[in-house]
Amino acid sequence: MTVNELKRILGAFVNDPSELDVRQGRIVAQIQDELIDVRLVTKPDSGELMIEDSDSTYTPRSWLIRRVAKLDLLADRILTFVPDTPAFVMPSGLLRGDLSSPASDDEFAVTNVAASLEQRLGAPIPATTAILYLTSDAGEGKTTLINHLARQQAARCKSRTGSWLLVPIALGGKTFLRFDDVVIGTLSNRFRFNRYYFDGFLELVKLGAIVPAFDGFEEMFVEGHSGEAVSALGSFIDSLHSAGSIMVAARKAFFEITSFKTQARLFDAIGDRSASFARLKINRWMRPQFLEYAALRGFSDAEDLYDTFAARLGGEHPMLSRAFLVKRLVDLAQSVETVEQLANELGTAPQDYFFRFVETLVDREARLKWLDKTGDAAQPLLTVTEHHQLLAAIAREMWQSSANSLRLDVIDVIVEMFAEPMRRGPTFVRQIRERVRNHSLLSTNPARGGLLEFDHDEFRRFYLGESLGSALADRNQADLLSIVSADRLPSDTCDQAVSHLLRVGMQQSDCTAVVVDVARSSSPLSFARENCGALLVRLLSGQSDSRGRVEVDSVVFPLNALFGRRLSDVTFSQCRFEPTEIAGANFNSISFHNCDFERIDAADADTLAGTTLVDCRVNALKRGSGEGERNLYGPHEIAAEMRKLGAAIPLAANLPADAALPEADSRIDAVEKFLRVFLRTTQVNEDTIRAKFGRQGPWFVDDIVPILVRANIVENVEYRGKGVQARFKLAVPMYAIQDALAASAGSFDTFLAALDARGTQG
Repeated sequence: MTVNELKRILGAFVNDPSELDVRQGRIVAQIQDELIDVRLVTKPDSGELMIEDSDSTYTPRSWLIRRVAKLDLLADRILTFVPDTPAFVMPSGLLRGDLSSPASDDEFAVTNVAASLEQRLGAPIPATTAILYLTSDAGEGKTTLINHLARQQAARCKSRTGSWLLVPIALGGKTFLRFDDVVIGTLSNRFRFNRYYFDGFLELVKLGAIVPAFDGFEEMFVEGHSGEAVSALGSFIDSLHSAGSIMVAARKAFFEITSFKTQARLFDAIGDRSASFARLKINRWMRPQFLEYAALRGFSDAEDLYDTFAARLGGEHPMLSRAFLVKRLVDLAQSVETVEQLANELGTAPQDYFFRFVETLVDREARLKWLDKTGDAAQPLLTVTEHHQLLAAIAREMWQSSANSLRLDVIDVIVEMFAEPMRRGPTFVRQIRERVRNHSLLSTNPARGGLLEFDHDEFRRFYLGESLGSALADRNQADLLSIVSADRLPSDTCDQAVSHLLRVGMQQSDCTAVVVDVARSSSPLSFARENCGALLVRLLSGQSDSRGRVEVDSVVFPLNALFGRRLSDVTFSQCRFEPTEIAGANFNSISFHNCDFERIDAADADTLAGTTLVDCRVNALKRGSGEGERNLYGPHEIAAEMRKLGAAIPLAANLPADAALPEADSRIDAVEKFLRVFLRTTQVNEDTIRAKFGRQGPWFVDDIVPILVRANIVENVEYRGKGVQARFKLAVPMYAIQDALAASAGSFDTFLAALDARGTQG
């Protein structure tokens, strides 16, 4: 580290540049209320810069993180405010490494996820920002794993066996956010640590002293989303100037989305920086993890518990494989006399397991804890149904307030509004106020100032679904609009809303008209139309033909809306479909009129038989997967391929029935395969390209890449590793690549011409 670099980093920690003086071999700086006065010296033998502070001598990095950044103090705060997990079970996973080296791109199994994370995050890639996606479905242990690793690294930092910290930063699923506000808010409010400005935090990330773990992207890494959070992530990566490492916890890695236009949100914000992406997917628990957890909890009948529920629900059922549900299942098992008794309470219906699970928890709360003792005999204060209604009201208020927790005075208002129609007096209301703070499905978060939140986000989404289902059952347009217009609804919330209808005896088809009316009356730019689409496709799926033909118009259908759906006798008019798979879908007399499809993904066994498309626009069609994946963009070739899948598509007036499609151009397929490498890394080495193409590597690198360089599609950048080889980065925006591929009609020459025309117009 040079003196100028040291001065630049120190400048990010002082209040004012005038409070930093570096000259004549001394550094004098005022950092908050501490005056720092140290000497700069060089080792006579190596010329290495060192810092003398009092009676100790440090390397510049060590001095910065120990004396200036007070990393030991931050480590202590992490150990204080990040909760320990007493019965922690180490999950296994699948790692898909980055493309910063010519290593294989295959997934490989990881038995100890924490050790793998520690190894990768503690060894940053030189001159590159390393982004590691930690992925799994909700409730499978991402947050618990992050907290475990954060505490582990904090302990090592304090004992001087480690020199970096993992800092958990909860995003809370917020769609609109500024990373500087979230980061500094977490340090100040959660960890009570006020020493850093955001610029100082960035410098520590660049040094590898801090690895931020952004937890809670969840629903934001989806196609069709407005993209503010993804752009914010790209801007954060750009500000790291090709250095440091970060972790992002989400349900899927963003690079798994194959659309160049969608990826442009992230990569256009990154700019010219070097960034590389990897993914570590947490596996669901199997029998060994279940038994290990139960043993750590001191539950002796673990094998009987697992075998009983595996026989009824299957060994891969979420009740046995998702860490959050296993914890609650063991809680229940410890409170009953026999495992068989618990199994009978929870039932044998795999499709409605979560409601039965929550129902069992609430029933115990109502019978054993919420008792009215003001009379001669203790009576339940609320019925189980009333418990559900109260919790649904709390979840709805959180949703409409865009918050995951509520102040206690707001909870009191909700309780009063809930109790008012019952007219049971102030004593009744007071008891509910007191007991709701200690409800088994709710918890108070000291880090958030004592706000009340659901014990797990799964419960919040469940009760939001109950509230939404109640609005659907009542066919109350005002209530329905107030929920669907607030934000993008989680998919499991929509599932729960439809399940609620079935439990109360409503026909799904009875609610279709009110959802269509709400969609028509809402703004095209609001969340309402997309949320109505998510509800409609669930309401229509699996319905019998007796209800007559259904007309649906002016609705936006979310990601994978047609996946696994069984639709019959429906006409969709002027609707828009986000990218969707059709695996497992079954169509009978389905018509699409003047609809837009962002992309349709069809595997070899999929079919579109039973569909008719009239005046529709399909922007892209993806066939197959893996190495056999083909992406079609030309309207005529898409129409021809969809006819092969069984769709009925009237021929265009200017295209004869026997019109021949252009011959396949192997160059365009190879170029698209090459360009998709840039979804994993912003800069790629020649050796990586050769490894990716195998036997075709020499042909592609020697013949095709020079054409792309001359066309200003990719450009050479400096290679800083060992040996001599070329290194490339994209020279055009990703959305331009998508547009050129769409215009190419499968021709490499047309693809080049489309990008050349864009450059001429620009």
